[in-house]
Amino acid sequence: MMDEVKEENHESTELDLLSFIWQNQSVLPEAMSMLQEEYFTSPKTKSLFIRLKAAFNEVNGRVNANVVNFPMMDRLALSEKDFNQNISDPYSNYRVMANRVLNNYKVASTKQILSAGADKVINKEADSITETISDMAQGLSKLNSIGNSSIRQGSIQDDVEERRMMYQDRKLHPEKLNIISSGFKQLDKSIGGFMYGNLIYVIGRKGDGKSVLMLNFGYHFWRRGKNVILFSLEMSKEDYMRRFDSRAAGVPIKGLKMGTLTDAEEKKYNDYLDQIKTK
Repeated sequence: MMDEVKEENHESTELDLLSFIWQNQSVLPEAMSMLQEEYFTSPKTKSLFIRLKAAFNEVNGRVNANVVNFPMMDRLALSEKDFNQNISDPYSNYRVMANRVLNNYKVASTKQILSAGADKVINKEADSITETISDMAQGLSKLNSIGNSSIRQGSIQDDVEERRMMYQDRKLHPEKLNIISSGFKQLDKSIGGFMYGNLIYVIGRKGDGKSVLMLNFGYHFWRRGKNVILFSLEMSKEDYMRRFDSRAAGVPIKGLKMGTLTDAEEKKYNDYLDQIKTK
């Protein structure tokens, strides 16, 4: 049921974008260079985009803001019901909606890349775990670059109204931001949390606590019902599980390592294990 709801939301977002492109044809050149067929998750919107791109190609891309009567509907052979004629959100604009469509695609593709890599490692299909992780990193990096080529160079005065509209859209519709808490109040206060679809690098010197930080991120995401995959080229599975269990159960890591938990701590640990066993 949840997958059906998500798919409907994606289709609505994608229809809004195509409707906006059709009604604001000055953005057609940028849309055609930025968007690809595979970015659309709904078969209906994918079909509409293919027809829209074909119509655009018929005029060899010669469309600009001065073209008033570009016969898009005739070229697409569409009825008015095929598009949402009135975009309900007055602050909607092409960049905002295009980024939503791209983020939906990136999230779905990220899950596929991570799942495929994890399956290879778990099923021992990979010749080299390091090579598999490298391939996954390259795939995620390539995915993260999608849409960046459409960013235009210019001065700070450019696109003032567009930036104003993007802010108003975020202000009026915070539910569209797709933000997940890092689990750290101070960090969330500074950066506002993480956005779905973003590729985030954590960089630091040896011993700075990168692994501990990532483990805590993973713990907080897991507590919120998210799927988490942990890869480590430094620690063994046992070491990482012990760190995770210590954090999740709230017991000393030294006690887990040495088998010296107090009776109360041991009860907390066993209660935690029983709890995750039934999930």
